[in-house]
Amino acid sequence: MPGLREYVAEAIRIDQEQDGSGILTDQELEALEAADEALFKQGHAAMSGLRLVLVELRRSLGPSARLWICGEKRRIDDYWLHCADVSIAAYDRWLDQRRQEA
Repeated sequence: MPGLREYVAEAIRIDQEQDGSGILTDQELEALEAADEALFKQGHAAMSGLRLVLVELRRSLGPSARLWICGEKRRIDDYWLHCADVSIAAYDRWLDQRRQEA
């Protein structure tokens, strides 16, 4: 069973990876997907950088675009653990301040 640190890291990861900002309309998202498919069909290595940009646009600006690399394992890496450490430390400081005020 994961500890608090791992639980918080996973919650932060899920929150960051599942919800975009919702700025793009459905038509704009469809246009980005069509462009991505066209680049994929061309298959040039030079196009991979453009595809990464399209993926990031959809992830960041779409309503809830979930773009995973095929076969990628879901994991809690050092980045998410660091985010959890920062969050837990901030909460502990806040809780200590509230206890001192009471």
